[in-house]
Amino acid sequence: MEERILISPKRQVPVYAEICLPASKSVLNRHLLMAALQGVPVSEEHIENQADDVRLMYSVIKQIDEACETGRMTEIGCQNAATVFRMASVYAAYRGGDYSFTGTEALKRRPVGELAAGLSDAGALVAFRESAGYPPLFIHSGGFNISNLVLKASESSQHVSGFLLAGACIQGGLTLEIKGLMVSEPYINLTLRMMQEAGAMTQRAGNRIRVEETGYPAISIRKEGDWSSAAFFYAALCLMPEGSSLLLKNLRRDSGQADEEAAGLFGLLGIETQTTGNDVLITRQHDPKKGFNADFTNCPDLFNAFATAAALRQTPCTLTGLRHLRFKESDRLTNLLRGLDAMGCPFHQEGDVLQLAEGYHKVSDPPGLNSTNDHRMAMSFALAGLRHPVILHNPYVVSKSFPGFYPEFSKIADIKAI
Repeated sequence: MEERILISPKRQVPVYAEICLPASKSVLNRHLLMAALQGVPVSEEHIENQADDVRLMYSVIKQIDEACETGRMTEIGCQNAATVFRMASVYAAYRGGDYSFTGTEALKRRPVGELAAGLSDAGALVAFRESAGYPPLFIHSGGFNISNLVLKASESSQHVSGFLLAGACIQGGLTLEIKGLMVSEPYINLTLRMMQEAGAMTQRAGNRIRVEETGYPAISIRKEGDWSSAAFFYAALCLMPEGSSLLLKNLRRDSGQADEEAAGLFGLLGIETQTTGNDVLITRQHDPKKGFNADFTNCPDLFNAFATAAALRQTPCTLTGLRHLRFKESDRLTNLLRGLDAMGCPFHQEGDVLQLAEGYHKVSDPPGLNSTNDHRMAMSFALAGLRHPVILHNPYVVSKSFPGFYPEFSKIADIKAI
């Protein structure tokens, strides 16, 4: 039986609430891989109550390590987690052995051709088992014996991070060059920053990165608040009465996370950001600006939250850098536009450019919105409940990144199962 919840506005007066965010899965998954590369054991306590993707990365790393011990060909199921697929496949090829990396039908629609090319250039034998350029992917490797590698990163930067992480443990180190268009570059910067904090030595000059053979002598597992998840509470605040504020717990302004860009982006929608101790206080101070352009090439995971908030605030603006949204856990651009239409929000789409407009058109009350099995779609559509009641279908997919989303969201909205 399909699960559904009804989300409705709670109150129309200024609100203050303290929000407990999940740990960043981008940070934790990189820490798990560094620990594995260094041979540092990680206990299950480190991943207890964490996002599905973190627990999956932990499990996949254990499967790879066990496969190395047994020498058997191993099938690695990555569910709908492209980060795990791309980064863990590099780890598997580094360790050596025979693997078949696969996942859900949605994952099989996400391109991995540039990853496969990188693995092949690093000495692995790779083969696509169904469609060329897409999972499932067979990998046979005797380990890495390379000193230089040229990668493309127009599909994703996740495999680049995987090779950089492995580079610190390759004999003689690794010189890596990124060729052509690069997407989600801040995630590469996050990887390099975390490597340095763990004791690795890296140097970057443009698209050329040198990683020395240092290992990770200072590795420690760090849990810090997730900026990608925080974005949905920035968006929520845009839809709450003026003067409302939210305290986002355990969130660092200097985290290096790509989606820390949320602070600047949501400033365009009237949200002020202040640091207070180890937390971030956000306040709705003024009406949104109008007629601005925002580019999501380097922060695609902020698009859903931002576009939903801007549309529901009737904020005319132009959003670009949307090409890769079609290759996420779902086709996020198409699915968001379908949801905006159901919410009565006017827009114009031309290719990968989205223009939001003022006004509403008549909709059913309450509209039914489907998460399409995508955690960020579910959280985006939950935002509409701060304006008028909405029914959200398949809501609990949020566990992929934010298991506690609804208990936290219930501090500012009414939620009940139906």
